[in-house]
Amino acid sequence: MSWQLTIKMKLGKLTLDLELAGEDETIAIIGPNGSGKSTVLRTIAGAYQPTSGVISIGERVIFDSGQGINLQPESRNVGYVPQGYGLFNHLRVIDNVAFGLTTRQPKLKKSDARRRASELLHSLDCGGLEHRWPATLSGGEQQRVAIARAFIGQP
Repeated sequence: MSWQLTIKMKLGKLTLDLELAGEDETIAIIGPNGSGKSTVLRTIAGAYQPTSGVISIGERVIFDSGQGINLQPESRNVGYVPQGYGLFNHLRVIDNVAFGLTTRQPKLKKSDARRRASELLHSLDCGGLEHRWPATLSGGEQQRVAIARAFIGQP
């Protein structure tokens, strides 16, 4: 699936004017601290809104300043794992992962979301972590739980 973004934005002292495009391959965004790598990812996910530009994934436009399109983060079907993993400390692992599904499918029963979360955790070798609190997990376990939450909505 192809994707492309052309964005212009100012965030604090940072000014971004960027064009990126790709297919199904893995890409890496590298640069020094403060160069906008995380800002680009957060913008794609919908946490930030560019001043102008277009972001599309396949045939689906998720942001277009000229057409007034700006899909909400939960409608973008984009998985994002922040550097600090972004786990909710007040939710056990199972509910952290299920959260990624229930935000996209609000009518889904909590028990179904938890079942699917448990299945995904087991597939990522995280079975047995379901009832633990994020603060009790190792860094690697936290990372895998955050990845599970990003994957659960099948972005």
